[in-house]
Amino acid sequence: FTKSTKTGRKIVDGGFSFRFKNANADETKHYWKCEVDQCRARAHSIGDEIIRVDQEHNHEPDVAGVRKRKFIISTKEEVEKD
Repeated sequence: FTKSTKTGRKIVDGGFSFRFKNANADETKHYWKCEVDQCRARAHSIGDEIIRVDQEHNHEPDVAGVRKRKFIISTKEEVEKD
């Protein structure tokens, strides 16, 4: 899981980022949507583990973008500590 600079939580799987969509009634299972709006891929997780990915992505993974986001978030956290 990573933080998003704007919307909160994201989950990363194989270089693909998913944004949180919703959860079941007792908050044990989370549902995620690919962050690329035109992509129909969805993921399901329980805790920190992805248990299922529906549909295939219609785009290439954004490994560089994931690394960049993690760097920005860790840099912001370091600045906030000081």
